[in-house]
Amino acid sequence: MKNYLKIKNVLNMKKVVSVGVIAGTLLGSTSAFASSGVNQKHVANSNQYGASVALGTFISQNQGAGDATGQFQTATHSFKTKEKQKASKTSVQLQGAAGALISQNQGASKLSYQDQNATYDFKSKQKQSSKDSSLQGQGALGALILQAQGSGSETGQYQNTSGAFNNQDQSSKNKNAQLQGALGVLIGQGQGSGNSNVQDQSAGGFGNSQGQASVNKGAQAQGALGALIGQLQGSANVGDQTQVATGAKNDQAQANVNVGSQGQAAGGLLIGQLQGSANSSSQYQDAYGYKNDQAQVNATVTEQDQLALGAGILQAQGSANDSVQNAVADGKKNDQVQAAVGVTEQEQAAVGVGVVQGQGSANSTEQDAWAEGKYNNQAQGSVDATSQAQEGAFGASQGQGSENATTQVADTTGVANDQVQESANGTAQEQAGALGTDQEQASGNETVQVAVSTGVANDQAQVAATETTQVQAADCGADQEQAAVTSTSQEADATGVANDQAQVAVAETTQTQAGEGNVEQDQAAAEATSQSATTAGVNNNQTQAAETTTQQAQAASGSAKQRQAASSTKNQTATAVGANISQTQGSSSVVIQGQSAH
Repeated sequence: MKNYLKIKNVLNMKKVVSVGVIAGTLLGSTSAFASSGVNQKHVANSNQYGASVALGTFISQNQGAGDATGQFQTATHSFKTKEKQKASKTSVQLQGAAGALISQNQGASKLSYQDQNATYDFKSKQKQSSKDSSLQGQGALGALILQAQGSGSETGQYQNTSGAFNNQDQSSKNKNAQLQGALGVLIGQGQGSGNSNVQDQSAGGFGNSQGQASVNKGAQAQGALGALIGQLQGSANVGDQTQVATGAKNDQAQANVNVGSQGQAAGGLLIGQLQGSANSSSQYQDAYGYKNDQAQVNATVTEQDQLALGAGILQAQGSANDSVQNAVADGKKNDQVQAAVGVTEQEQAAVGVGVVQGQGSANSTEQDAWAEGKYNNQAQGSVDATSQAQEGAFGASQGQGSENATTQVADTTGVANDQVQESANGTAQEQAGALGTDQEQASGNETVQVAVSTGVANDQAQVAATETTQVQAADCGADQEQAAVTSTSQEADATGVANDQAQVAVAETTQTQAGEGNVEQDQAAAEATSQSATTAGVNNNQTQAAETTTQQAQAASGSAKQRQAASSTKNQTATAVGANISQTQGSSSVVIQGQSAH
C-alpha cells in the first residue's frame, strides 16, 4: 500500500508575503491559551474593478489585479473555543477598443492561506471558508487585433486538532469567467484559467468531526467574425485533499468538484479554434482506531463547444481528467467510501469548405483502499461518461478519440471485513458529414480491479461495466472507420476461513454506419476479459461471470465497400487449496453483424 500522505506546504507564508508586495495583502493572527468559551473570527474581503475604453490606432490596454490573504488561529488547552476564518476576493476587468493594431491584456491572481490549530481542546469548533471570483471581458473592432486573458486562484487550508468532540470544517470555491469578442481581420484571442485548492486536516482523540469541500469552476467564451482568426482556450483545475484521524469515532468527509466550460464561435475565412481542459483531483484519508468513518467524493465535469462557418476551418478539442483516491484504515469497525464521477461533453459543428475537426478525451481514475482489523467496510465506485458529437459538410475531415482507464485496489486483513468495487465506463460518439467526408472514431476502455483478503469471514465483490456506442452518417463519397477496444481485468485473492469473492464483468459495444454514394465503411470491435480468483483455506466461495455483446450495422447505397470485424477473448482462472471450497465460472459472448448495400 503506497503511502500517499504528503503534507504539502505549497502555500507557505513566504509566498503570501511575496504576492502581497504586488497587491493588497491581508494578514490576521489570533491565539487562545488555557481558555474557555473563546470566540475568534477573521474576515477578509477584497474587491477590485477596472474598465478601459479606447478608439484609434496603435492601442494597448493592460489590466492587472492581485490579492493575497493569510489567516492564522491557535487555541491550546481550551474548552468550547470557536474559531472562524473567512476570505473573499472579487475582481472585474473590462476592456473595449476600436481601430487598428489593438492589443488588450488582462491578468488576475488570487492567493489565500488559512491555518487553524486546536491542541488538547474539548468541544472546539474550527471553520474556514475561502471564495475567489474573477470576471474578465474584452471587445475589439478593427484590424490586427490581439486579446489575451489570464486568471489564476490558489487556496491553501490547514487544520489540526487534538482532544475530544472537536469539529473542523473547510470550504473553498474558485470561479473564473472569461469573455472575448472581436470583429475584423487578423484576430488573435487567447484565454488561460487555472484554479488550485489544497486542503489538509488532522485530528487525534475522540469524537472528532472533519469536513472538506472544494469547488473549482472555469468558464470561457470566445466569438470572432472576419478573416484569419485564431482562438485558443486553456483551463486547468487542481484539487488536493488530505485527512488523518487517530483515535475513536472520528468522522471524515471530503468532496471535490471541478467544472470546466469552454465555448468558441467563429465566422469567416481561415479560422483556427483550439480548446484544452485538464482537471486533477487527489484525495487521501488515514484513520487509526475504532469506529472511524471516511467518505471521499470527486466529481469532474467538462463541456466544450465549437461552431465555425466559412472556409479553411480547423477545430480541435482536448480534455483530460485525473482522479486519485486513497483510504487507509487500521483498527475496528472502520467505514470507508470512495466515489469518483467524470463527465465529458464535446461538440463541434462546422459548415464550409476544407473543414477539419478533432476531439480527444481521456479519463483516469485510481482508487485504493486498505484496511486492517475487524469489521471494516470499504466501498469504491467509479463512473466515467464521455459524449462526443461532430457535424461537418463539404469535404469535412472528422476524428474522435476517447479513452477511459479505471484502477481499483482493495486490500483487507482481519475478521469480517467487507469490500465492494464498482466501475462503469460509458462512451458515445456521433459523426455526421456530407460530400466527401472522412470520419474516424476510436474508443478505449480499460478497467483493472484487485481485491486481496486475509483472515476470517471476509466478503469481496467486484463489478465492471463498459458501454460503447458509435454512430456515423455521411453522404457522397464518404470514408468511415470505427474502432472500439474494451479491456477488463479482475483479480481476487483470499486466504483464511469462510471468505466470499464475486466478480462480474459486462461489456457492450454498438457500432452503426450509414452512407450513400461510393462509400467505404470499416468496423472493428475487440473485447478482452481476464478474471482470476485464488483462495486458500476452509469454506471459501468464489464466483466469476463475464458477458459480452457486440452489435455492428452497416448500410450503404451505390458503390459500397463494407468490412466488419469482432473479437472476444475471455480468460477465467480459479485456484483453490483447502476444504469445503465452492468455485463458479460463467462466460457468454454474443456477436450480431449486419450489412446492407443497394
